[in-house]
This record gives sequence, structure tokens and C-alpha cells, in this order.
Amino acid sequence: MPERALITLAQDAEDASSGLRVFRDSLPRNATQITGVIGEFFAISATLRQLDSAEGDPRLQPSFYRIREDVGLLCRSLQTTVGDVFAMFARSRDRSRQMVWEDLQHKMNQDEGEGLLDRLRCYRGVLQALFDVVIGRRPSSLVELRRQLANLAAAQGVPSSSSGRYIT
Repeated sequence: MPERALITLAQDAEDASSGLRVFRDSLPRNATQITGVIGEFFAISATLRQLDSAEGDPRLQPSFYRIREDVGLLCRSLQTTVGDVFAMFARSRDRSRQMVWEDLQHKMNQDEGEGLLDRLRCYRGVLQALFDVVIGRRPSSLVELRRQLANLAAAQGVPSSSSGRYIT
């Protein structure tokens, strides 16, 4: 696993969240949804940091084998989503924010089957369930969350396995 991969992804989620503040301010019609997206990105960042800390905890680290594949798939899918948000930021340099926001929403909703806010909620739910597994709980929702994540990753074209690495 690359050194501190979860922290790097947490920082990327925070950067995406910060960049979206400009969109929220300039797109009042979408402000509520964008505010939700910002909040989810920050919650995901916090949970990624919590999981990173748990991985470094000698009491919890031995249980990480239980979630390694799930964390890897989630990280690859989330990395793709964050990359799409960053690409939207780049496109907004020569197109209107409204247009690039709508383009991103269309791509995610129509082409990949799950909008930005819903996929972020999925990521946060999966991360929390995986953390629960590491600390010894048995989350009842994990099977459904895994299915939802696998479907999203497949729609994104994200490989389901990466030889045990978190981020490819």
C-alpha cells in the first residue's frame, strides 16, 4: 500500500469540498445540493483519517485484512469521483459554472447511474461500516453497501481488484 494513501485521498476530498464553495456561492439554485456535497466530502475525509489512524493502531491493525479489498475498491472509485470534480473545476475556466455543474451531474446520473451526492453518501456509509468491522462490530448494512459500491465502480470502469493496493 502506498504510504499514507488514505490521508492523501482525505486531502483530495477536502480540496474538492473547498473548490465547490465557489460553485455554491455562484449557483444559488443548486446551493442546497452543493452544500450537501461539501458536507459529505468533509465527512468522508474525517472517516478516511479515522481509518488511517486505526490502521496504525497496533490493537486494530491486525484486523485490516478483513477490509483491505473493500477499502481498495472504495479508494479507486472515490479517486475517480474526485478526479471528475477536479476536471469540472478545470472546465469552469472557459465555460460557465452552471454548465459544467450540469454536465457533471448528467454524467454521474445518466451515464454512471448515481449522482454526486448519492455516491458520496454511499462512500461515507461504506467507510463507516468498514471502520465498524475493524473495531469488531458487525454492520448489518455492509452487504448492501458493498453491492452499491461494486455497481458504482463497475459503471465508472474502475477495476474491482488491484492486487491489495489501496490506490492505483
